Amino acid sequence: MGFSVTPAATGIDALKALDAETFDAVLMDINMPPISGIETCARMMNRKSPIQPPVWLMTGMWSEDVERRGIAAGARAVLSKPFNCAQLVKQMEADGLRSVTEFRA
Repeated sequence: MGFSVTPAATGIDALKALDAETFDAVLMDINMPPISGIETCARMMNRKSPIQPPVWLMTGMWSEDVERRGIAAGARAVLSKPFNCAQLVKQMEADGLRSVTEFRA
């Protein structure tokens, strides 16, 4: 199964992309300028949109606190880099997703 990817260089760009079109899912790094992936995720969840795509966050600096804050912001999971892409795709496909949006710096 193929996936469509729409890159965004910043958290602000990610929010603009979500205002412009609908996505099935979001994969986003936590370390993004000028706002973090956690803050971007929280802003996504607070949008006045009837459709909220599931969000998976990733980080090279995983900790229990980072995971707690990511989940509290609305993420499905916080993945520690490097992670197994096949497992992530399998989880997304199990959720019925057909395309994935990747937001990365």
